[in-house]
Amino acid sequence: MVNLVDTEGHAILSGPDNWYKIAIADGTELGLTPYKWTPGYSIDLKHGHISAVSPSEGLISRYQRFANDDRLGQGWPIGDKGYLRCFEPMYEHDGRSLNINLTKNVYSNLYDIVATESAQTPIHAEQLGHNRVALYIYDKDGKIREFRLNRIGDAREDAQRVIQQSRSDFLVPFDCEFVKVSTKVSNGLFKILS
Repeated sequence: MVNLVDTEGHAILSGPDNWYKIAIADGTELGLTPYKWTPGYSIDLKHGHISAVSPSEGLISRYQRFANDDRLGQGWPIGDKGYLRCFEPMYEHDGRSLNINLTKNVYSNLYDIVATESAQTPIHAEQLGHNRVALYIYDKDGKIREFRLNRIGDAREDAQRVIQQSRSDFLVPFDCEFVKVSTKVSNGLFKILS
């Protein structure tokens, strides 16, 4: 099996010293939406909506081959499912570890993609050209779905953009790249985040 690769062309691997930021083509990266009350959205402080944030404000993520599986050195096979464990570096000074998951939106046919302390939702990945990655998410019925950045509240340019699962049968990939951020300086430090 051929594994997905990061921006440098190296296999995306599991393990506590293999952390990545997920960058989007416009220069933003995946992070948590600042806690801001918006009509129709409630936040219970145990999870945050995944959104597009400015560079260096995002989450760092690591791949897991299976849910809650911390075995080292496993690659992410192209066309297969995997799981993402995230770390929010600035949360209460020490950071916190979270899982990517789906949560019901107030609208009956919509799910938000959040970082939460609860169970993980599988993500499907394909390799794109120039070391970019196409991500999809499995819905609650096990069907592959696309996810998109959507503005919440009104459609103003400055409105928050969160990632939501689309119910469309026309699957447009979430185009991104995995940038490895763990280095020799951080080697061993991320083990406590497992």
